[in-house]
Amino acid sequence: MFRKNFGLEETQMNIPSFTNGEIDQFLDRIKGTEEASFYEQVFKSIDETIFSPLYCSDNGRPNAPVNTIFSALVLKNRKGWSYSELIKQLRFNLAARYAVGIFDLQEIPFNEATIFNFLNRVKNYTEQNGIDLFSETCTLFS
Repeated sequence: MFRKNFGLEETQMNIPSFTNGEIDQFLDRIKGTEEASFYEQVFKSIDETIFSPLYCSDNGRPNAPVNTIFSALVLKNRKGWSYSELIKQLRFNLAARYAVGIFDLQEIPFNEATIFNFLNRVKNYTEQNGIDLFSETCTLFS
């Protein structure tokens, strides 16, 4: 089932045992960084709705946030990370988490299998429909 992710605009950053002042300090420090620019230029420009045909509209488990998965794949390629390194960075690197719109430290919305399933869905959709969703999405922030 397709579910849209709204990112920081509609999610409160949840950092256990951090005070609001410490969260504000982190947000102030990340401004102007490569990761903050990535969040603004890549993550926020991804139109998740073009990926909705990959998912059943009325049953099944809701999808992991497409904009998070897609931007994580872009970040992986830009940084030269393996898939396992990507997952490691998204678990432990606050700046990488920020870049791909993960604002709750208590969760990571996907694992390597989720990424591979997403890639297979996109590949199958491209083969069946002749529409490359990756290329369409990348033109939005290229």
